[in-house]
Amino acid sequence: MNDDFSELAMCAVRYALGRMTYVSFSVPNAIMKYKWSVTTKAFHVMLRDIREYREVHGKIGMDCDNESWRNFEQWIEQEIKLRENNNTTKVS
Repeated sequence: MNDDFSELAMCAVRYALGRMTYVSFSVPNAIMKYKWSVTTKAFHVMLRDIREYREVHGKIGMDCDNESWRNFEQWIEQEIKLRENNNTTKVS
């Protein structure tokens, strides 16, 4: 189950990156809400995708979208650290 949801979450992030609509806010919020259904490995992939997008395009969407993605990026970093420190989820 977690692998399926994780794959769906990664696809949603990739779809939403650079879009200038509500999806830039709703995708990260949904992932944060259901974080226990997402593997740590998937969070690493999302973090990489966000950083690569920003590297290529400079910023992600409009200012408000870019801020939303920066907040999500920071949240992912924190979540990964928490998981690694607590060793509460699998890293598959």
